[in-house]
Amino acid sequence: PKPTAGAKGGASFKKSRGWGSVHLKCEASAGSVIFQVSIGDGTGGFPRQPRGPVRHNFADHSTCGLPKDLEHWDFGKAVNKSTQTFAVCLDILPRSGA
Repeated sequence: PKPTAGAKGGASFKKSRGWGSVHLKCEASAGSVIFQVSIGDGTGGFPRQPRGPVRHNFADHSTCGLPKDLEHWDFGKAVNKSTQTFAVCLDILPRSGA
């Protein structure tokens, strides 16, 4: 969740009104990965709008997110009303020349 205050609980889903970001952590990679991220409601009817691509070397730093201008998502718009859940989709893209 996107923090709304510096106090305890400031990063709750409710207080952020559904806004947040996605950060990936890889503990076993020794190289560069190209990826894009999208969100959805877990059904085929929700239009995915992938953000990226992002190239990151997890051997240099174990976590990565989208660029600052793309990192914030309105997860509330992707919540499936019947299940009260949403899906985060990660697409690993092929490396050119690999």
